[in-house]
Amino acid sequence: IKVLNQQPIPYGFDEASGNNIPQSPGNLGNYSKPNVVLRPENGALPVMVGAYSPARVKHDGMKGGIVSRDAILNNKEDILKFFNFHGVTRPTVFIVVEGYHHETYTTTSTDANGRTRTQTNRRKVTDFEYTVDISGFIYPFGKISMEVNEETKDKSVELLIEEYLADRNKLKSLQLKKKLCWDTNFLCDLIRRYIRSLGWRRDLSVTKRTRNTSVRIAVNSKLARMYDSRGGRALMIITIIPAIATAVYAHGHRKRSLRSVFTIQYTPYQVFEMIRPQLWCPTYGGGCCIQ
Repeated sequence: IKVLNQQPIPYGFDEASGNNIPQSPGNLGNYSKPNVVLRPENGALPVMVGAYSPARVKHDGMKGGIVSRDAILNNKEDILKFFNFHGVTRPTVFIVVEGYHHETYTTTSTDANGRTRTQTNRRKVTDFEYTVDISGFIYPFGKISMEVNEETKDKSVELLIEEYLADRNKLKSLQLKKKLCWDTNFLCDLIRRYIRSLGWRRDLSVTKRTRNTSVRIAVNSKLARMYDSRGGRALMIITIIPAIATAVYAHGHRKRSLRSVFTIQYTPYQVFEMIRPQLWCPTYGGGCCIQ
């Protein structure tokens, strides 16, 4: 939180808009408009106030975010603007609540010789399912830095970008992953216990689902587009040898060490209290139970 509060608002901040996180009783939900620029310490990316990138983007289905193959991303300055523009927007996080049970049923079939065969099967039946969006509780922007590992130690974000630009590989890419550093599992456990307290006794699942978690730049070549598509991957798996050759060619050229770190300024208890009116489960009499 301290590091995030040192950053300026990158763009689009409006006191009257929905960019503000919801407020709750106490001071844990409050934050002041920061005015100190984050310096690129420990490899972090310097914030560019008012950064904008006109680079065209497309949905990156296999990565859960967006990808750009725009030709203007051929220099460090435009890449920095691109990641400052797209990489600091918070991810979308849903809590999925599902109640279900299993049913046993039998099927009967007759073969060509007239023999009858009965088989017992088990299937999952969903009783109710809904989502609760907690994205609004996430701090409006994140800190872009590097994941520390053997490959990236002693490197900065800018050095990684320079390496990407110097790489001549046709399958090279540079990916930033958005990471929420907050105890979502504990919130799911609170929700699970609450649904049980409402009287639900069948099977119950409370999980996290995320969107907008990846920002990537890649080469605009036929080989790269095919390699990044589901159809292309399926074709390469079927052919096996081309798949191995392509994977070897791409190895080490697809950088995934960039991170945009986000947090929530509330405790899981506070978030739970604010979303509790949205939590419910059906009763066994066919009604709906809400406290």
